[in-house]
Amino acid sequence: MFFAVRGITGSPFAAIMGGMHIWLNHQAHKNYDYVISDPLALFLASLLVLAIMWAWKHKNPAAWIFPGLTLTWLAFTKAIYIYFLPVAFLIGILFVVLSKQNWRSSLAKLMVFSVVAVTPIVLWMDRNHDITGRYQFTDSRGGIALSTRVVFNDMDLTDYLAAFTYWTRGVGDGWAEKLFPAEVVKPFGWYEEDGYYLTGQLGFAKRVNELIKDRDLSRVEASDLAEQELKDAILSRPIKHIVTTLPLIYRGIWIDEFAVITFPVFIVLLVYALRRRHGLLFAILLPSLFSLVFYAAFSLNVARYQMTAIPGFSIAFAYFALWARSRVNNWRVRRQQPLEEGK
Repeated sequence: MFFAVRGITGSPFAAIMGGMHIWLNHQAHKNYDYVISDPLALFLASLLVLAIMWAWKHKNPAAWIFPGLTLTWLAFTKAIYIYFLPVAFLIGILFVVLSKQNWRSSLAKLMVFSVVAVTPIVLWMDRNHDITGRYQFTDSRGGIALSTRVVFNDMDLTDYLAAFTYWTRGVGDGWAEKLFPAEVVKPFGWYEEDGYYLTGQLGFAKRVNELIKDRDLSRVEASDLAEQELKDAILSRPIKHIVTTLPLIYRGIWIDEFAVITFPVFIVLLVYALRRRHGLLFAILLPSLFSLVFYAAFSLNVARYQMTAIPGFSIAFAYFALWARSRVNNWRVRRQQPLEEGK
């Protein structure tokens, strides 16, 4: 992230701040005690930002081999990033259209990136088809993930407000217990029998077993049908699903020790990049934005899932540091002028 921010901003000071954001992020470091994919995903998400920045500054389309391979490696580490491929492709098409005179060069870069990123994934899915008879990237846990997500669509307004309160890092559970009735707060506990987590986690297997018994299906067929039922439940209430995604996004941002600063600045940078058509800035923030939204929309989005969003927060922290330094320097200049006039 040091080298990525250095290339984006041109400022050594911002680069140091961007790198230090991760070095000093003790909240994220807590997950390093576990043998899980998240720390590696953080490295790869950071490398993807660096790769995009580096390729963006080169005219040769072959430069986009680097970000394409990095995205593939990230997808093999965090399978949700196979869904980032169509998002990246559609955004890339938009960049091509806006490129006007340089559209041929932009299209060539997009094609190199897409082919390099997609080919290993397609080959792996073909390999899995030879073994299991199903074209799938990995063993499906989508049903369980959706089940743990869909339960939050049953929240009412009080539950909704309690969610924002309860999921505030450090103090949220205590605040929620003081502000809301016990029957509202209790379901947010991890191992409450009728809580959101266990209801979603255990509910999928329960539904699969019911379908096997009632319809005489195989376990694979029952799993596919149960997963389709969950998708239909989301599509039947799309507005409610979008609304309940917001507190789950809020839940995930607390992986960042400095979320009070970085998350608002991250949103400001996205708006700035869109309004000013700052393509590079938007492109390097896009993988983190995808992480924030996708995990919240299709899973329970515990904080560690957002390790892949930290590079975007690091960029936000670097820009905030530049802004703060500028403010301090301006204050010093204004303070010094009366002194010089007095002399």
